[in-house]
Amino acid sequence: MMLLSGLISIELPCNLTYFVVCSDASRSAICVKLQRVKNEIVRQKL
Repeated sequence: MMLLSGLISIELPCNLTYFVVCSDASRSAICVKLQRVKNEIVRQKL
């Protein structure tokens, strides 16, 4: 998860409640859902 730690600071567009970031690292796809909850961005493993 260290590769995606820097993505938490990304500002979500106002018209998006969440978006999914996928990284294909070490032959295993890592997907993380960044969701805005009460103006805070929450990271969830998919």
